[in-house]
Amino acid sequence: MQPDYIATDDNNTGETIDDELAELSPDLSTSMIHSLIRNVYSPYVSNFTKFGAPNCKGTELYQRMTESLRDCLSSCGWETLDTFEVPCIVSRRDGIRLVCAASGGPSTGIDYPAKPVVKKRGTGTLRLAGRQKYQMDVIPGMADLSEQEDKTSGIDDLDFYYLLMYLDEKHEEIRVEVSSPVFDKCGNLIEWSRRIILPPVDLAPAPSVAPDEVTIPEVKVVPKNATA
Repeated sequence: MQPDYIATDDNNTGETIDDELAELSPDLSTSMIHSLIRNVYSPYVSNFTKFGAPNCKGTELYQRMTESLRDCLSSCGWETLDTFEVPCIVSRRDGIRLVCAASGGPSTGIDYPAKPVVKKRGTGTLRLAGRQKYQMDVIPGMADLSEQEDKTSGIDDLDFYYLLMYLDEKHEEIRVEVSSPVFDKCGNLIEWSRRIILPPVDLAPAPSVAPDEVTIPEVKVVPKNATA
């Protein structure tokens, strides 16, 4: 039974989560992403105590997962880039740029009613997401500065996606989704153009299995010379 904070899938088309991921790239799958997150979480993230710096686990999860994902996908022909000082992984064959983030908040991985809300993005992330901001030059006497508008253009034709993660220690899970954001020219998130919500990564320790109880048969010992 699903927890009450996880929405059920209303998609009746029969398309699975892995089908949706494969539409982005055949190199992406739920099992691959879950495996990387589990390997990153233990022992690296799980070793932080509750007395660590604020969000130290989230920061460590982001940093470790960024490198782990880049190492994994680069072996499949993806490019590891740090364009505009933003670590990302790119598949030009599939037309996708993927960036890790652990800043979507507790609504990450939940379909309804709330959605992830990432903090205001810097100019580097905006340009990667196709929102490169520039100012049009004004010819003296031809236009008033007050009429000037900011315009945006992308640096390439790659689709921009986040691999969003949220560590929920209360429910002992990491919620995950692969989603494409829409930003305004100032770096504020307007909406999500597509969200692929994966099952959460279960962090609960496996229950200990008690050894099977073996019934010792009762053996009646009768002395050799005993009479009936």
